[in-house]
Amino acid sequence: MPRPRVWTEETIVEAFRAWAREHDGPPGVNEWKRLHCEPSYQTVFRVFGTWNNALVASGFPARLNGDHNLKEEETRAALVRVEAGETLASVGRDLGVTGQALGRRIMRLRRAFDVLSHTGS
Repeated sequence: MPRPRVWTEETIVEAFRAWAREHDGPPGVNEWKRLHCEPSYQTVFRVFGTWNNALVASGFPARLNGDHNLKEEETRAALVRVEAGETLASVGRDLGVTGQALGRRIMRLRRAFDVLSHTGS
């Protein structure tokens, strides 16, 4: 889809629907950012307020704010960002989860690494 000069609710909805056709499902903010999709995720947040609002406007269900939506690779990338100084709330917002949910997920990931390092696996 060619980039319009100004992104509106309608053009963002069309971009989300085009993504869904190509990827067999609605976009997640992480994938959107990683693939440098247009409009930028910041524009989606500016126009809709939240990623979930954009999803719902596009006819898709909202993502739950629980950490069960996060893949392990997303959690690892989030951990790197948090360790670099970003807040849990900021990183969580980008992932569509609360900072608290992201913190729980990161704690579980760290515990799993600790177990593996102590068992030698």
